Amino acid sequence: GAGMEECESALSHGDGRDIWHFSADGKLSSAMGPKCLSLGEAEEGSDRPLVLRNCDDTSGTLVWEPTDQNQLRAGGSEPPLCLNLTSDSTDSSNTVDVARNQPVTASSTYGDGVAHGAARSVDGDPASYWASAPVAPGESAVLSLPLAMPGAMPVRVQSIDIDWELPPSSFELHTTRDGVAWDVANIVSSNPEHASASHILLDGRRCVGARLIMHEPDAVRGAVLPSGDRLFGIKSIRVNTAARHLNLQDCMGTSQIPGAGDKWFFTNVVEFHPAKVLLKADARKAGSNTLVDSTWLPVSSGAKRASGFVDTGLSQDDLLPLTHWRQQHRRTD
Repeated sequence: GAGMEECESALSHGDGRDIWHFSADGKLSSAMGPKCLSLGEAEEGSDRPLVLRNCDDTSGTLVWEPTDQNQLRAGGSEPPLCLNLTSDSTDSSNTVDVARNQPVTASSTYGDGVAHGAARSVDGDPASYWASAPVAPGESAVLSLPLAMPGAMPVRVQSIDIDWELPPSSFELHTTRDGVAWDVANIVSSNPEHASASHILLDGRRCVGARLIMHEPDAVRGAVLPSGDRLFGIKSIRVNTAARHLNLQDCMGTSQIPGAGDKWFFTNVVEFHPAKVLLKADARKAGSNTLVDSTWLPVSSGAKRASGFVDTGLSQDDLLPLTHWRQQHRRTD
């Protein structure tokens, strides 16, 4: 489907997703290829969505007419329908976290199952975190998140952000559209810069659930016990869906709604050449032979923790075994 993305994020892809132009016959075409903004097939319980289709595809084709009120009217619609941007958020946020306070489950939990229970990863508290029980070499830890009620329509996930307490060097992200069959959405095989935050783009993937499968701990920020068992931990996981949606609404009605969801303004793009983006990326990599997975966020001074232990405000008796291990192995830089 067609959606909105923050300008800085869209520009960073360098693939032209942020650039549109009117064709000679009035279609709204994307610079990503011969794709035009069109009407898709109606889904159960919802109107026909706006999607990108080949411009030669006549099914759902829309011809657009800019109006004096800065609206974009779908030609031939009666009553007149205009392109409108609506929001699910009560504030100015561009995304909604659909994982917050969901009944998340884990393959194991450290200690009594409360202090570092799976729910700690989605409670919105920056001082709490989920930690796995010791995981034997060759085995994995799994964190599963339901994102929609059973039988409900899948949600369109734009991205997933993970703040790791005990980061892995390798992990997988799987998603499901029906709660039965799982698809591999992303595989991370290394963490050479020992990052502790991940940003995984999913570009509107439809799913009712997601799960993280953690394989190996990071060599510096991860946790390996003297026995060889490993620990994994997540401070927070945020599953982002678009808070703003494109749709067609009555032109007169939208013009009377406070805000500017029906107003569109055009700027001139002097030049666009995707090859230049690839050349810049090659130049950035020229000084290093290490391939860094694009899902890891750069390690900055602000992201580094002063020590290997974060006080959660919970009972020290509950945290003592994990605290003792982390104080022995914490970094000193």
